[in-house]
Amino acid sequence: MRLSSLSSPLSLLLGFLLFGQIASADGARQILDELRAASRAREPKDLTQTLRMTNFRNGALELVRELETSTKFDGDGSSKSVTFFLTPFDIKGVGFLAWNDPHKTDEQWLYLPKLHRVRVIGPAMRQQSFQDTVFTYEDLELFEEMAEWTEDDASSRLVASAESVDGASCVVAELTPKHANVSYGRIVVWIHRPDETIRKTEFYDRADGSLWKTARFTDFTRAGNLPIARRAELENGRIGFRTLVEVIDTRLNEGLDDEVFTPWHLERVVK
Repeated sequence: MRLSSLSSPLSLLLGFLLFGQIASADGARQILDELRAASRAREPKDLTQTLRMTNFRNGALELVRELETSTKFDGDGSSKSVTFFLTPFDIKGVGFLAWNDPHKTDEQWLYLPKLHRVRVIGPAMRQQSFQDTVFTYEDLELFEEMAEWTEDDASSRLVASAESVDGASCVVAELTPKHANVSYGRIVVWIHRPDETIRKTEFYDRADGSLWKTARFTDFTRAGNLPIARRAELENGRIGFRTLVEVIDTRLNEGLDDEVFTPWHLERVVK
């Protein structure tokens, strides 16, 4: 799960926090293309983060987990991410691998050490929670894909030219996904243009149009020339469930080998 933008969830949080520039369709397709180009220009070869995820249910602390996620970028909008849980003991060693490609169907795998096997995350699992967090496997995929969406993927419009989020003036844009396999009928994003980061996102149910989930990104810093959100909160307001993701450590350009991002490698790593 990459927190600059959780390519896992975490990288579904990692590309989104890093490369979350989105513009409206009101003559802004050129702006969107320029923002995408700027994101790729500052994209590292690879990014590794140690994260802490804390769940709250109706305001009460439920569980805390730590994980490490690594992402390798291919320079064309595609990436591969691998995540391993470090603590607590009962989930230690669980691994998640995601291949994200704007030109192909994304692929995901889950490694469960208790079963000693890797399983493919198929369509039937998209709506399941990612290891008991607010994030679903679909959410993780969307956080990676949204930065590469075109008008063919989601129509967009300008909602507001200036609205404050945690003291940052943001442009507000609304996206309407066109693909039937996306659960959300509308996605609204608050974009802070000076540093090209997303500060808030709302996800609306495709079925009834109601607000489903809200994500907020705060406490920004820089790793090299990359803006990094050190805190991300995703809340499912319907059930009073919230997941807080905090960045403990960020490392860039360690020269990660392609082999690290393969399904067979998942079961050969001991964290």
